[in-house]
Amino acid sequence: QDISQGDVRMKINKSIEQGIFVVIMLELEKDHKPLKCPTLSENLGVSTTYLQKILHRMVSAGIVHSNASKDGGYTIAKPASQITIADIMDAVDETIFDFDSERLARNLFGDDPHVAKAELKVSDCIGKSLAAMRGELAAVTIENLLQEDRDRNGSIEWESRIE
Repeated sequence: QDISQGDVRMKINKSIEQGIFVVIMLELEKDHKPLKCPTLSENLGVSTTYLQKILHRMVSAGIVHSNASKDGGYTIAKPASQITIADIMDAVDETIFDFDSERLARNLFGDDPHVAKAELKVSDCIGKSLAAMRGELAAVTIENLLQEDRDRNGSIEWESRIE
């Protein structure tokens, strides 16, 4: 996804979207039965290999559980109200919400005090913007994305939806 405003674009890794919808699928699975990666990837229409990497990262982060037994698969590790988009992003993507200036203005204009102040303002502005974005992502839980009247004990059999 591209988040754009004017000519500024920030590319958001597709793994974040896939992670969000995997967690939604696990939350909505009937009786919260474990789901295997091929079932998840078939329903989402994404690569099983790529999704396995995402699932492994979410297991390491404590967002989902993995059971390798014959009847095993993946299940949600904690309530949907306790999993935020930021949690998923932190688990599956290596985006760092930080800005480290290369001090390029000094290369052009030298050590002029005005240049240092301008660089500090740019750095400050970008840092605050990234912190605000991170805060917004941390404020939205998986539960916020679900219909309020949806059966939270699981109401969908994802396996049966595969043709």
